[in-house]
Amino acid sequence: MEGRKLISTIIVMTMIIAIVLTTSACNKTKKALEPVSIQLSFAGNLTAVNLDYEKVYLDAAENFHKLYPNITITINYSHEPTLIRTDITKLLATEDSPDIIQLDLNYLEIADKKDLLLDLKHLTSSKEMDINERILDASLINGKMLILPIFAVPKVMVYRKEFFEDVNISYPQGAWTWEQFRDISKKLKPMGSVLPYDIATLNLLMGSTGKGVLSPDGTTSVAYLDSPEAIRTLSWLNKYYQDDKLKQTPMDFNDALNQFGNSPTGMSMDIWPYLLKLTSEDTIGIASLPYFEGGKRANPVWLSGFGISKNSKHAEEAWQFIKYLTLTKQETANKLTDFYLTTSKAMADASGQSSDPAKSVYIEEANYVVKPAMDNNLYFYNAWNEERVAQFEGLFGEVEQDLPIKLHELALKLDEELNRLKNADKEATK
Repeated sequence: MEGRKLISTIIVMTMIIAIVLTTSACNKTKKALEPVSIQLSFAGNLTAVNLDYEKVYLDAAENFHKLYPNITITINYSHEPTLIRTDITKLLATEDSPDIIQLDLNYLEIADKKDLLLDLKHLTSSKEMDINERILDASLINGKMLILPIFAVPKVMVYRKEFFEDVNISYPQGAWTWEQFRDISKKLKPMGSVLPYDIATLNLLMGSTGKGVLSPDGTTSVAYLDSPEAIRTLSWLNKYYQDDKLKQTPMDFNDALNQFGNSPTGMSMDIWPYLLKLTSEDTIGIASLPYFEGGKRANPVWLSGFGISKNSKHAEEAWQFIKYLTLTKQETANKLTDFYLTTSKAMADASGQSSDPAKSVYIEEANYVVKPAMDNNLYFYNAWNEERVAQFEGLFGEVEQDLPIKLHELALKLDEELNRLKNADKEATK
């Protein structure tokens, strides 16, 4: 009798478990078949970038829907060239915020402060991603992965081959130093090279020393912008400008690119979008970013990626589309690599970026990526206003012994403005 009771109990329990599992499976199937609408937004106008670029996303949404008929992806973008941070934070804070949004690295501090984005670590594992670890580390905010960094723009050097051939100098290959760059610049004619004279370039050059213009926690520029490393670096930049009589005034990044593109100039610093115009020209070469002797290779990179709103009701489906769009070997993901340097090793191989003579230089530079120091403080780009720009440009040609005090004065003014903006933001959100 006891044996029969035991058998009956086991049978009943088995039936209950079967019913529970069947119900659970039915619920999952029902959920999988329920219509899901995913909104993907961009902080800018896609058509302003390129009509073909917009089409890649539209095609991706259509093809994804064919694979998953219950999921519809809608692409939205602003008709303004860019949205300021306050607009984006207001957008993400609403109940009907987009599920997915593309954001640059410098937006993440405020997104984290206001708790607007999901930590993607909760939706994925490292096994799902084959992204360069240096890039992943640079994209983290307080240990959180608020965006999947899918686009990276390291800096490289571009050069005109004929300038080197005319003076019988070998093209720059592999690792080389800023000292070598300056020495070669003096020998190339009529103008050897051009570098921007701005805060971003100072920060980039300082990367080789292990410091930036702001502290790692972003709270101050004192002891950083006015540090011995900054003084030595700015002194080098001033002397570099004095090497060539044709460099009469400080240039910003666009000025330097235009100088290289429109005038007989041997070398310049380059970014990815400009490379697209040059790769078809056999007269142009691409070289790695130099570093200072005794320093280390470091490349402050521009990063952009996709994040998922905390208010999204379909976070798993949103993540599914992000993976399809960026980490899956399929046609639309491959087409995206025509516009950006992919951060995925597999996609770099599949698209031919890792084997392309020019693009592979960018891929190699990803091994030396660092987060730009200016992105350590969400108020920096507003604090670096016209007054600060003018104060910095006033250091052009400054006698070397006066640089320490002048940089200290600049650091104090910058900190004052950073604190003013921070306090104003606190008052506005009370």
